[in-house]
Amino acid sequence: DEEYDEEEYVGDDEEYWEEEGDDEVIEMLNEMAIPYKLTSEKSGYLQSRYDEDWYKVNVTSAGIHAFDLGTAKHSYSIYQVVESEGEDGNEIRILEAVADNYDPLTGKKLNTFYASLEAGKTYYMKVEMDWMSDSYSTDKYFFESRLVGKPADKYENNDSMKNVKTLPGTTVKGDYAKLADTDLF
Repeated sequence: DEEYDEEEYVGDDEEYWEEEGDDEVIEMLNEMAIPYKLTSEKSGYLQSRYDEDWYKVNVTSAGIHAFDLGTAKHSYSIYQVVESEGEDGNEIRILEAVADNYDPLTGKKLNTFYASLEAGKTYYMKVEMDWMSDSYSTDKYFFESRLVGKPADKYENNDSMKNVKTLPGTTVKGDYAKLADTDLF
């Protein structure tokens, strides 16, 4: 039996591991992420296996967007900032994934993926090496988005206990356009 060495697994920076939330990362992304306007095209190159390119998307009108990637050789993920309650009861901000280019059932990389984006929110898109197959490509990456629809669920945003909606009757019509959407009544 090998002896467990905690420092090997968590590092020696206790301050990092004790801090809750993603405030430092969010502030860095606000300053450094490349602005991206929905429905435009972007392309670039990853410089190494561990390189990440981040894009910042300010959404002015809610919609369901298709992100076309050409022949995808990279991982694409979209995140939103969510406020949550920390262990001490104080509010913390965390990055939460809202979409990526992998089929959730098969793990297969997709050349097009969809994201439901809300008006008035800022999202961050990360492009990185294909982490599902652990493969790095020096090929150019590409993406563009297009609006494919508007959310039809008039009860959104009812995804948290803070935003529970009252059932209007015995029949409710909504949709699950968002990744891991939950509707609370």
